[in-house]
Amino acid sequence: MAEYIEREALISGLKALPEQERLECMGLYVLVMSMPADDVVKNTHGIWIADDYMYYHCSECGYEHDNPEYTTPFCPGCGAKMDKEEEK
Repeated sequence: MAEYIEREALISGLKALPEQERLECMGLYVLVMSMPADDVVKNTHGIWIADDYMYYHCSECGYEHDNPEYTTPFCPGCGAKMDKEEEK
């Protein structure tokens, strides 16, 4: 599985280096800036929460299904995977 990092976090880390080390890393900076960026979304996990009328709401974004008592394995609103264990 591919791993991703935030480009801005890496650049900030490079800028925080002492000046001599920063100069030694200029090639890395140029390489990072020239790489294409992927559109990556962080995985979120949630649960469906039933209200008093048996409509379900996403625990992550509050999305409500239009049909009572209807759920899906993913939230259509935010894409959260509905596999989080319910808190007891």
